[in-house]
Amino acid sequence: MQSLAAAARRGGAELCEQVMVHSLRVKDSHILGVETSAGPVDAPLVILANGGWAAELTQALGIDLPMGPVLSQIAIFQRPGEFPA
Repeated sequence: MQSLAAAARRGGAELCEQVMVHSLRVKDSHILGVETSAGPVDAPLVILANGGWAAELTQALGIDLPMGPVLSQIAIFQRPGEFPA
């Protein structure tokens, strides 16, 4: 994710981490920005990159995304350095 964020910043994106988006700001069928936990943010382009939670934001626009969040469990095992591969 860090390399993706760095590439986005190089392309001119402004990333606001640890900020919750509550809703999309819409006027005359155009998305103007977002309402966040840190206040409103105007943006010429809004990208929904929140995975399964995107449907919550689009429902207010009458757009039904057939997806939702799924609980999963992941385990990562690393071989100790003293053990041969």
